[in-house]
Amino acid sequence: MFWTSSPSKDEAREIPRSGLVQRRVFLSCGQEAFFEGHVHALSVLGGVPFGKIRYDNLKAAVAQILGFSRQRVETERWTAFRSHYGIESFYCRPGIEGAHEKGGVEGQIGWFRRNHFVPVPEVASLTELNEMVQRWDEEDEARRIHSRTRTEVPSRFRTVSYIS
Repeated sequence: MFWTSSPSKDEAREIPRSGLVQRRVFLSCGQEAFFEGHVHALSVLGGVPFGKIRYDNLKAAVAQILGFSRQRVETERWTAFRSHYGIESFYCRPGIEGAHEKGGVEGQIGWFRRNHFVPVPEVASLTELNEMVQRWDEEDEARRIHSRTRTEVPSRFRTVSYIS
């Protein structure tokens, strides 16, 4: 699941039911940033999650929504990227019907922003900011989310040897 905001772009990915999130900050929210965020998350997490990954209907992945179904015409580059890494996608329903499907990650983003970006950190570079974000993600791994029990995250991934 992904999210973008301004003035900088932040991509957050939550592994379903685990509470584990990987974040990166980008200067844009283009398709290259979308792919780079995936490569970073898959590298840090050690593989691709088993099962489907839920996505909003972002332009980096979706060229066309087909009616009110979950079927999508994906962008060519996203199809190639997804196929290369063996990612199975699942798209949220558009509009109000799908609003509840992405609430968990939206809540995580709000928590992260309030706890780590208020006040806005002063950094000399995007690299320095992403190092801070990575450290915060590692520190937050032990955080318990409400009554959710901790999930054994490594068992939810298949190893992909070409992630580097």
